Amino acid sequence: MNSIPTAQNAPEQLQLLAAQRAIYSRAKTILATQLILALPVAILLSFAALYFPASRPYTGLAGVVIATFDAVILTKWQASLRKAAAEVQEAFDCAVLGLPWNQVKVKKPSPETIAEWSQRYSDPDNSAPLRDWYRPEFGELPVGIARLYCQRSNIVWDARQRRIYSRILPFMAAGICVLVVTMGLHWQLTMATIVLAAVLPLAPLFRLSYRDYQDHNGAANRQEEIIRQIDGALEREATDASFARAVQDEIYDYRVRSGLVFDWVFKVLRKSSEDRAKGGAQRVLAEQRRPDKKRNVT
Repeated sequence: MNSIPTAQNAPEQLQLLAAQRAIYSRAKTILATQLILALPVAILLSFAALYFPASRPYTGLAGVVIATFDAVILTKWQASLRKAAAEVQEAFDCAVLGLPWNQVKVKKPSPETIAEWSQRYSDPDNSAPLRDWYRPEFGELPVGIARLYCQRSNIVWDARQRRIYSRILPFMAAGICVLVVTMGLHWQLTMATIVLAAVLPLAPLFRLSYRDYQDHNGAANRQEEIIRQIDGALEREATDASFARAVQDEIYDYRVRSGLVFDWVFKVLRKSSEDRAKGGAQRVLAEQRRPDKKRNVT
């Protein structure tokens, strides 16, 4: 009933997906660098301050320098890559879902950018396949309804990952802080010494964990609100392209502004998420096949 299943697997669309995956991969490499600076390096500095008193004037300074480097260089670099990936993903969604391009909000990626990044894409173990990005079952629906369900499934998948990931780093940061303070007290150091020499080097970790929690939890809250709006529109059968375009603007915004989730989270959740998506698609088709169901194909 619509062309989404075939359109999404066209070579030019798979090239767009390959490009955005490669860009996100580079951005996640920067995120990994930030985590290395925030976790192992910061922890080593903290324990160095506890074991080697002579290093204490320098460990706190090192923590501040690392946190500044993260904020001024790495965070901005990662944000620029997120924006580039979101623009490529937007090109895919607009082409596959038949949405107009919002020229005011989004800059179109150049053919050279797409070609360059798609050539860098590699997935030898096929752990994150590009084909059938949206459930093929949605091809049986009228295009207006299918568009919203494709957007909805995209948001649901992403929100679930963010909810789970947002809880990991803060718990790690809190646990490490408690361990450092406990060890300092065990060695009968004053609280001022513990804070200045051992806790201060953990500043990059605290900054990263707080930022990630705010980013991912805030994005998931907004995504759940978008899901409610989509569900309301489907209930009212308000499935026109203008509403779908407004939803797409929201999707683009959180792609640009929200933090990244590591691929291992996707791989851990992939099977259960795919099962949920498949079950959801089957329920949608059963609902839409009801004889009393109206058809709004706009």
